[in-house]
Amino acid sequence: RSYADAIRKTEPEAVIFLSDSDGFCVATSGATALKQGIQANQIIRLATEVAGGSGGGRPEMAQGRLKEVARFSEIQKRLEDYVRQQAKG
Repeated sequence: RSYADAIRKTEPEAVIFLSDSDGFCVATSGATALKQGIQANQIIRLATEVAGGSGGGRPEMAQGRLKEVARFSEIQKRLEDYVRQQAKG
């Protein structure tokens, strides 16, 4: 979490989603990404819709736990679509 937060603070365009093999996940959105509507709490919500679990947080930083970590490729696709859609604005 601290690593993702440090990147968010130094890279305003950064959008980060990290997950470990136990399903813990964290998402961050830099200031520029937030202005485009890319929110970390929305990223966690989308990930848990795909893989089950729960989570939440603020627009700039959120965390959660996934039930089905094997579905990471599906999560990745869904998040890529979300980021592209928001970036088009």
